[in-house]
Amino acid sequence: MTHIKMKENAPEILEKELSRLGCHSTTQLKNESLLNYLDSEEANRIEERLPPCPVIGISGGVSDAYQPIESKLKITRRILKVLLDFKTPVFILTKSDLVLRDLDLLREINELSFANVVFTITLANESERSIFEPRASPNPSRFDALRELRENRIHGGIMATPIIPYIGDTCENMTALAKAAKESKAEFIQFGGLTLKPGRQKELFMHVVRQNFPHKAQMISSLYSNADYYGAPIYEKLPVNVLVQGYKICKQIGISDRSLRHVRPGQPEMNTIVVSKLLDISIRMRSLGYQYHKIKPYRDAAQRVEAHHGNIKSLLENEDADLMSVTPEIRAAIHSITKTGSCQILDDMKSKLDSLEDGCY
Repeated sequence: MTHIKMKENAPEILEKELSRLGCHSTTQLKNESLLNYLDSEEANRIEERLPPCPVIGISGGVSDAYQPIESKLKITRRILKVLLDFKTPVFILTKSDLVLRDLDLLREINELSFANVVFTITLANESERSIFEPRASPNPSRFDALRELRENRIHGGIMATPIIPYIGDTCENMTALAKAAKESKAEFIQFGGLTLKPGRQKELFMHVVRQNFPHKAQMISSLYSNADYYGAPIYEKLPVNVLVQGYKICKQIGISDRSLRHVRPGQPEMNTIVVSKLLDISIRMRSLGYQYHKIKPYRDAAQRVEAHHGNIKSLLENEDADLMSVTPEIRAAIHSITKTGSCQILDDMKSKLDSLEDGCY
């Protein structure tokens, strides 16, 4: 029997937390301020000076906000109404086409800030998919839902994570997913590997594998025999580098293999571009087997740029300014990105990926 904990007061808690962060409810501004007595131009100027709200992720990771029970409870719909009232950008990661029920709210949020709806799909074969996701929407329903969202100008793509070693990492599976994503007008499809954290998650997963893929169970078990605290596999044993293979497949098909970052209201566009490119560098480093201590400074720099409220370009023009304690190499990369949209280290890594053997890696 499955037990689901519901957070019935989540919308009310969210409203309080957004207010605590300095975000402002449109309803409160109209009812409890003088905005209604100002002309629209002046009111807009005042609203533009208010602190920007962060992007709020309401579904994804270890929980799906569009589980079947949501059709009855409508907690997620109430959360979206709060985000609309606060003009807050929203990110949704789901395996359900129930998200289309809230298309009206998503359209309104997208007009005021942005809405980004991403579907998790990792196995193109429907019979295999149903083994691991018995209660999720079928793949065709998810792809159709994505197409409808994109036709309504809502951002979206496919998160092909986790790709299961020896089962989902075939060229045929990953290519089929990428093609279906492109046909559904996805902005991207991002591939990623499987982590198996020791404990109940790993035990349940391996039970399902042994029941349905007995000839592959030992190979998969061996990959995770290190009992890594975070569930990372023994990378040297992986049969396929799904990041490299995903990059190659996506380039052949003509779709981005990296999720897109969108400009938050009140955030300079150049900051978003720099953050995106720095994260691209960190992912390409991972793809090519760089050690973590080499990758981390780029991820840290991306976080600092994202938290920076001013225009990063202006900060660069001040030669005496401490650019958030980044290394000279990263500062040079940021400077190049603001000038050309890319940088030498990113271009070099893409060249290395391109030089790998054509077809599936």
